[in-house]
Amino acid sequence: MARSRFLLSKLLAPTLIASGLCLVTAFASAQDKKNDEPCVPGKPCAAATPDPPAKKPVHHRAAKAHAAKHKVDGPLAVWPGFRMLPNGGSEVVVQLNRTVQPQVIKGPSTLTYILPGFHVPVHNNTHSLMTQYFNTPVADARLTQTKDDVRLTIVLRSPAEPKVHLTENDGGKSFELQIEFPKGDYHPEIHDMHGPNNEYHKADRGHAPEPGPPPPMKPKRSRASRAPHGPPAP
Repeated sequence: MARSRFLLSKLLAPTLIASGLCLVTAFASAQDKKNDEPCVPGKPCAAATPDPPAKKPVHHRAAKAHAAKHKVDGPLAVWPGFRMLPNGGSEVVVQLNRTVQPQVIKGPSTLTYILPGFHVPVHNNTHSLMTQYFNTPVADARLTQTKDDVRLTIVLRSPAEPKVHLTENDGGKSFELQIEFPKGDYHPEIHDMHGPNNEYHKADRGHAPEPGPPPPMKPKRSRASRAPHGPPAP
């Protein structure tokens, strides 16, 4: 008797499982169809299925490690600047977060101030300063990052002996390195962006190109010449 029950249950098990799957599938199809039915006045509408919650962005450890690796700390040359002074002089400045005693290297037409152990935190602050349009002996000035220091290189268009100052701001939270140049009569340069053979460069050297002949003008046609030819009106 027990063996007969065992064989019967073994034979009926796949049938019961298949029947259960069919019921689940039919119920799911009916539910989807119910949700898709439009709302009709006088008939209860199916509840809308809520959208799944949005996933929060995952912050990877690699991104945090990259940011920590490139974080600049310590003595910083924050940004360079240039300004004209009320007395007619001019000044190249560098904003610092630490005090410094700069070393200077003098060349034939350059002045290089070395800031040992400093770093430039933003690469855009290493671009050239636009000083060529001002009445100043400074033709160009920029910060350069090296392995061990930051260098302020000033290119002179005329010989000049500047004065160096270091001022303290915000109670010692920031400092400003000031390279002050005296008042003078300096010829503003035209920034050459197209090489020595462009027309602006030639004009600046006193060799302006001679104007060429004007283009030939086309003869104008009168209205009579444009009128169609035909027999005169009676």
